[in-house]
Amino acid sequence: MTEQVKPVGRRRRLPGAEGGIQRWLRVSLIVLMGGLAGAAGFIASLTVRQQNLFEALTRYNSMFETTLGAVEFMRLQTELAAYAMPNMPVERADVQLRLDILRNRLSVLRQGEVRMLIRRNPENAGLLDRLEETIDRVQALLDQPASDESSREMLLLLGALNVPMIRLAAATHMEGSNLVGEDQAELRGLYVAFIAVLLAMIAAGVGLSALLVQQNRQIRRIALEDPLTGLPNRRALLDRLAERLAPPARRGAARGSGRGAHRRVPMLLLDLDCFKDVNDTLGHVAGDDMLREIARRLRGSVPEEGPEEYMVARLGGDEFAVLPPLGLKREALSDLAMRLGRVVNRPLEMEGRLIMPGVSIGIADLAPGRGDAVMLMRHADLALYEAKGEGRNTCRFFEERLLQAAEERQRLQSDLVAALHEGQFEVHYQPQVHLADGRITGLEALLRWRHPRLGLIGPQSFIPVAEQSGLIVPIGNWVLRQACTDATQWPEEIRLAVNLSPRQFADGGLLIAVARALAASGLPARRLELEVTESLLLQDDAGVLATLAELRELGIGIALDDFGIAYSSFDYLRRFRFEKIKIDRSFVHAMATRPDCLAIVRTMADLARRLGMATTVEGLENEELVRLAMQAGYTEGQGFHFDGPLTAAEVLERLERVPQYG
Repeated sequence: MTEQVKPVGRRRRLPGAEGGIQRWLRVSLIVLMGGLAGAAGFIASLTVRQQNLFEALTRYNSMFETTLGAVEFMRLQTELAAYAMPNMPVERADVQLRLDILRNRLSVLRQGEVRMLIRRNPENAGLLDRLEETIDRVQALLDQPASDESSREMLLLLGALNVPMIRLAAATHMEGSNLVGEDQAELRGLYVAFIAVLLAMIAAGVGLSALLVQQNRQIRRIALEDPLTGLPNRRALLDRLAERLAPPARRGAARGSGRGAHRRVPMLLLDLDCFKDVNDTLGHVAGDDMLREIARRLRGSVPEEGPEEYMVARLGGDEFAVLPPLGLKREALSDLAMRLGRVVNRPLEMEGRLIMPGVSIGIADLAPGRGDAVMLMRHADLALYEAKGEGRNTCRFFEERLLQAAEERQRLQSDLVAALHEGQFEVHYQPQVHLADGRITGLEALLRWRHPRLGLIGPQSFIPVAEQSGLIVPIGNWVLRQACTDATQWPEEIRLAVNLSPRQFADGGLLIAVARALAASGLPARRLELEVTESLLLQDDAGVLATLAELRELGIGIALDDFGIAYSSFDYLRRFRFEKIKIDRSFVHAMATRPDCLAIVRTMADLARRLGMATTVEGLENEELVRLAMQAGYTEGQGFHFDGPLTAAEVLERLERVPQYG
């Protein structure tokens, strides 16, 4: 059944939601900070008002001073009356003391709040002056010799002020009581306002805390979720693997029991085989739609996730991971991989085209406590690499030999860097021979590595590592320079053939590298022939063909290597004018026993002749293959029947001794 994928463009839900939450948080924080600033200002005003109330406590002191003044006034009269009576133990000094105390109280009543409080009542406005005048007159009488007349007059003077003094004390007390009531009411209002502001600030703090908790949850969700597909991302997968791979004792303690603590942790790593082609031909939007559909299929093909159940995650690009339940055996994992492969491989209809996604799967498992998440992912990745190398759309289990091979590749990569700087590479040359007369018409440059530990190594052992690491670009440039230099010592009629790597085209500096090699060596461009494979053209045929056209304008010959092994071989002959095509050795080896292969080889030779292209047959190992190649119409060949790869010195010796085979 074909499923149609509707283009929906890039998924914006999570970024939009995140932006909305961030805007909401900013607005909330601004409002909250404004509220807190207002509350701070309000509390400051409350503080000022409270300070004013504390200052108003002096009014209570004023009320006390007024009352105390009235009391001292009464004590003076009592002391004076006792002084006037015979046989009383009161001396003049005692009366003078009371008079001085009253005079002092009078000075207090004339100051600050007491004075203002007294003057609020018009009836008391002149009382203090009268009291001062009375005190002076009493003092004058007291200074005279003691007599009943003077004592009586002093008592009369003071008695005239009894009622006003009592009225003053009463009025002051009443006024003070009123002020106390007002201050208490204002204090209660300030207390209520303070409590309200405090509760508002507490509520704001709680709201802010809740907001931050929600934001942290959202941030964590975004941090652990792939924004394109909604699946858990690499970080979430690593967290889950770390939990499952924890040592058994810690897992048992964390979960409250040891159940499942010793079961192996399996993992499947999936990589789409045709995703790059979809991206390149239909665009990234279509590629995103395809990834969303694959994610939907994978999510729907396993049970709902749980702490110990399935987990489907997207690691990035076109790579997905599936964590099955703990303890699944090899057979169950193989069945699961086959089921996932069938689900992913269902055809997709995109923009009117039928797409077969194809998926390669690597499977690995690890016992808890025997390694970490990075190790398990590396094992699964190595198994995936093996699956892709064996033709794709397959699944492979991790084996220790894969890890050993990966470590060997890593060592080779390190050794390659040293080899490039220490001159450990050599260029050997295999003759290309004219089949009719045995003349050497060209020599193909073949790279060899004289490894200090492994000896002489062929390109099949290290070129894949050099391709993956990018070292093939400087190595390929060195081969160009060295081969062009060696070729200047050959006869003028002998061409030099050099193979090109896809990475050299992708690097963008191929034209400059070729031009520099020719200029440095002095080799004419017409003597250089560059060989490209059909696999290179499949990667970026338009860009590669454009670069080949520029090389051809320099006078360099272009040969199509391994012709016939790809379905688009004849299409490239139509789109680009190659000087030569080289027939793949697989056809040559089979034409001696299979008539159909012989017919194909003859057809390709006839086609090349009609298009005006030279032909070279590779893999001529014996006289019989040479005879069949000549009968098929080929003019040039190479193989161990003539010679294997020769060193530069052996080439010169061969050309001087026997310039042709026969």
